[in-house]
Amino acid sequence: PLLARGRGQHDADLMTLVKLLAAEHPPVLQNTALAALQKIRQPNLDSALLKGWRTFSPVTRTGVIDALLSRAAWTQTLLDTLEKGDLGPNQISPAHREKLTKHTQATIRARATKLFGKIDPNRTKVIARYAGVAKL
Repeated sequence: PLLARGRGQHDADLMTLVKLLAAEHPPVLQNTALAALQKIRQPNLDSALLKGWRTFSPVTRTGVIDALLSRAAWTQTLLDTLEKGDLGPNQISPAHREKLTKHTQATIRARATKLFGKIDPNRTKVIARYAGVAKL
């Protein structure tokens, strides 16, 4: 069992699970690894999940965001990563953005609103320009 193993081996096991989230592995293996990771209470696991972001498929990324939103501390780490620019706000789905901007914790809600609440003025111009086309 994991508890009987040394700390170093335990950390290595966790990193192996994170590596199994990569798109090169079958989806069933990715899902199983993510489910196992969500049950583990390990410091810095949230950061490890975010470090592997570029290797994840879109479906796995959605699962990772769901996992990060399942714990307030992990959600804070996600927001830290977004604020530093290590992860672009466009990488967060509209549904996840809404969860963040309507979070029950005021500090999380405020940070998310600051990150996602701004509408790019150029985007607004593009939407206005094509609004007439959409009516056709």
